[in-house]
Amino acid sequence: MFELMNFLPVFVLIAVLLTVIFTELIKKLDVKDKLKGYRVWIPFLFSALFAFLLQFGEFIKIREVWFWGATIFGLSVFFYEAILKKIQETSYPKKETETDEEGNKKNVYKI
Repeated sequence: MFELMNFLPVFVLIAVLLTVIFTELIKKLDVKDKLKGYRVWIPFLFSALFAFLLQFGEFIKIREVWFWGATIFGLSVFFYEAILKKIQETSYPKKETETDEEGNKKNVYKI
């Protein structure tokens, strides 16, 4: 029989990615640098939110919310730079400079 519990690791991975994306979005929107320590408490809030959403969707029990929240938080904080770098690599192609036959430099996007 088909069970949604088999998709729990996928949903946790999606929650980690969304936590990283939302944290970076809030960081970019904070131009006056009012949010100190955004790499800790903002991912904590998003992790708790996504863990409670998993509980609301009945994927996890209420007593497991803090475990999954801590798991989402840990993965999103420790792999923040790696995930963000991978997202930026896939979103923005690399810009390189090449010279043509006449010696003029031009920008070329490498995918």
